[in-house]
Amino acid sequence: MFISHQEQQSTILAPPIPSTTTSTDAVSILSLSANTGSPYKDKLIASLGIPVELTDHSDINLGYSWRKYKACLKAIETCNLLWQGKQLREVFDRKPTQVDIISVFKGKTQWHLTYAKAFPKLAEYPAMVSWLEDSDDKLSDFELWGVEKLAYGFSDLLEWLNNDGVGLSNARSKEKGKGKEKEMERSKEKGKGKEKEMEKGKRKDKGEKGKDKGKGKAKEVTGGNKKKVRMNK
Repeated sequence: MFISHQEQQSTILAPPIPSTTTSTDAVSILSLSANTGSPYKDKLIASLGIPVELTDHSDINLGYSWRKYKACLKAIETCNLLWQGKQLREVFDRKPTQVDIISVFKGKTQWHLTYAKAFPKLAEYPAMVSWLEDSDDKLSDFELWGVEKLAYGFSDLLEWLNNDGVGLSNARSKEKGKGKEKEMERSKEKGKGKEKEMEKGKRKDKGEKGKDKGKGKAKEVTGGNKKKVRMNK
């Protein structure tokens, strides 16, 4: 049976469907499964097998964002393999870039400010990965984060990473401790300054007293000479 070029594209883009389903049904299934408002993104989602539920740009929670991050990496890898195998060349005029694929999951700027800044570092923190993936052996919120919150966001995760994964409360207590140490240092410096001023004041007082004593002696000497002169006369 002859298959038109348009039907070939539909076969590549559409998910597996029963043999009894016509090519027209395949196109309708594709339009229902991916409807982002951008035909190009819809083609990316279908051809790279991206789960439609992960294409929402909002961050429901960190676990959802982590799933989107992993799905994006997988989609980039799939795109490279399919392009090398010439399986996408009839679907796309050019090879989709990483930015094209990222834009399916998140805006470029927000991706680099949050996802790309935090998630690559988690390879060194399996406990956080287990928590994000809701594993059976995950730590409790308090054990992992150091504080219990209704929801954790990227600001919390970045703070947690900056503190080398020891917990938010520990990070904050450390900052408070550093603040107290700085205050103590400042008070010590002030105390040293006061001591120096007092020492200078004491030296001045001693110097002035010494001068006064010297003047008194000089008066006594000159006064005695005058008396001697008068007696000689």
